[in-house]
Amino acid sequence: MLRVIRQLLTNDDVAAVKDAAANGTFADGMKSAGFLVADRKNNEELALGQTQRDEVVRMVLQRLWQNKQLQIVVRPRRILPPIVSRYQPGMRYGDHMDNVIMGGAQPFRVDCSITIFLNEPASYEGGELVINTSPGEQRIKLDPGDAVIYPTQYVHRVEEVTQGERLACVTWMESLVRDLGQREILYDLAIAAEHVHKMGPDSDAFMTLEKARFNLLRM
Repeated sequence: MLRVIRQLLTNDDVAAVKDAAANGTFADGMKSAGFLVADRKNNEELALGQTQRDEVVRMVLQRLWQNKQLQIVVRPRRILPPIVSRYQPGMRYGDHMDNVIMGGAQPFRVDCSITIFLNEPASYEGGELVINTSPGEQRIKLDPGDAVIYPTQYVHRVEEVTQGERLACVTWMESLVRDLGQREILYDLAIAAEHVHKMGPDSDAFMTLEKARFNLLRM
């Protein structure tokens, strides 16, 4: 289940992250890679311990928690502080799967990954996020502020950037609902309930949908 969220970050939010990137120091992205995929990862990440970087990370994290669509899609229990990643010409991240356990001293299971794009698609060549799903490869390159959420269990890669610069925020989430199939059903029920509510907020159909949705969530 891939879900695109348009304008998760506003234009001002994107400008703030890009300003932090322009004025900050980047470190080799291999430092955060697992040992099995370190040889496939060639990118840079905005280094820790910079005041402006920490401010925009908190801002992006707040936007994630506040986004209604993300709440419906993921049902997050925990969200890691986002990483600001940069790919310049020649950089790429080969096929890999994200770690299933993250969080350092407070480990948690990772269910969903999210990439928030920060550059205009036409400003760089290559750099597509390619996700291997059951219907086939999905190639994703979105407008600034737009995000894609996908199950962490999917093999994915970032194609080599051949011109320009690819800037993005990435992070990972644990869901209150461990099973992907159940999360999809809950999402469908939420969309149906919202539609029925618009037509008849006091209808039996709306209350029946809400009952089914809440009982499944409780399970």
